[in-house]
Amino acid sequence: MNPASSDAQAYYGAAVLLPTGRLEEAHRQLERAIELDPLSSPANYIAAFTLLAMGRFDEAIAQYERTLELKTVHPDMYWDYGMALGYRGRYQEAARAYRKSLDLSGRKSGRLGGLELYFCGKPEEARRDIPALEQAAREGKRKAMDFVRLCSMLGENEKALAWLEVAHQKRDRQFFWIKVDPRLKNLHGLPRFKALVKKIGLE
Repeated sequence: MNPASSDAQAYYGAAVLLPTGRLEEAHRQLERAIELDPLSSPANYIAAFTLLAMGRFDEAIAQYERTLELKTVHPDMYWDYGMALGYRGRYQEAARAYRKSLDLSGRKSGRLGGLELYFCGKPEEARRDIPALEQAAREGKRKAMDFVRLCSMLGENEKALAWLEVAHQKRDRQFFWIKVDPRLKNLHGLPRFKALVKKIGLE
């Protein structure tokens, strides 16, 4: 109805193309959305995640930085920015990004933990968080998908798959992204993972 709508372009990329793994198409769609509205926070943020999912980490970092210059900044933007920095081994910068995410979410005194520690170059410290985070997920205090991602990044594939099935049962809204979430790449190719992708129609 409105081909000049940046939002329509951005959310088509985010809600249709990305979840099914059509990354190149999604990237082109997001470029078009930004062209239509360079100041759109959603379009810029989704474009950054798309680059991250494509493994284009340096470009993703640059895109996150452009996004963070805009007026509408959400704590998740800094969290994902930290993830992109972590993938490139820029651990001190990642830690600063995670601290900023905590500040914006009102948890200034909170400690970094789990995946945050992993992307700050401290995988063994992250691993020590597994029991507490698993208990928190079991009690519903943490999202199942958060725990799945940590286990996947640490190579705990069986535990990750077991909790991925829990996330599916609980209809965790982050489950939607399993095919393109870079933190789940260790699970790709495993039969149980493929079965879940097929079950929810993302083949």
